[in-house]
Amino acid sequence: FISTSRSTLFRLHPVIRMASVQASPSKKVKTNSQVILAPPASVPLSAASVSKTTLVYWDIRGLAQSCRLALEYVGESYDDVRIDAGEPGTETFKQNWFSVKNQVDIPFPNLPYFFDGNVAISQSGAILKHIARKHNLGGDCPSKVD
Repeated sequence: FISTSRSTLFRLHPVIRMASVQASPSKKVKTNSQVILAPPASVPLSAASVSKTTLVYWDIRGLAQSCRLALEYVGESYDDVRIDAGEPGTETFKQNWFSVKNQVDIPFPNLPYFFDGNVAISQSGAILKHIARKHNLGGDCPSKVD
């Protein structure tokens, strides 16, 4: 393990630099995403129901943030659908997701999930791997890819 200062990491890694800028509400950053809040918008249920790449997750950074950063890094235009969980402790808490979960056209529907053309996958690690393969961010030989 190499210990480095925070400023060194910002200089060295463009994704970390971008994440720090996006976290600052006072700075406007041009992104490739269109944030869509659900509700009032509906949650996309299948790859056929969306016109471009779509990432769906709660309205927090959480597990989908690495996928958002990867999509921004490669410059892909995408819809960032953010599901409102509601108020904790109420009957409606997380019902915006649970009411449509079984209707999502993915074998094991879970958040985050991702539609890209005819590809429909869930889980952040699988989504990141798909983005990396699509944009040639893996290694140059089989031993470096996985």
